[in-house]
Amino acid sequence: MSIGRTLGRLPAQLQHQHIRTLEASFKAASNQFGSYNFREYFGRKSRQKFDEQLPKLLGTRQINDETLARMDPKTRQEFDAWWSASVDELAVIERASIMNRLFLAPKLVVESAPSFPDASDNKSSGNLPNDPSEPKNNT
Repeated sequence: MSIGRTLGRLPAQLQHQHIRTLEASFKAASNQFGSYNFREYFGRKSRQKFDEQLPKLLGTRQINDETLARMDPKTRQEFDAWWSASVDELAVIERASIMNRLFLAPKLVVESAPSFPDASDNKSSGNLPNDPSEPKNNT
């Protein structure tokens, strides 16, 4: 369920858990993208929002229930605007991820798992010409 439906309006008594739920929703929405580049971009944007923007807004990296309860009116007003913008942004990201999955492009090279040949396969087939573990044949 989207946070936009559950916490769309800012609760009267905001708690640390509300912020963590919003953050988890951002991460989940960004991981829903089918395209690697979009997934990484929105993951970076969500980390920036909660690791840089929010502490800067609140003036501290320690975000807990006490910090949220002691906000001055100006900070509270800025935080309310940040919260509303974040919920709106989350709804946009969720819709964009749906559209991205509908029109999915082929996977990029960086998305496929590397397939390195097993070393034991190479020894048995004799593909290693200068393997130091095998004795040299001087005949």
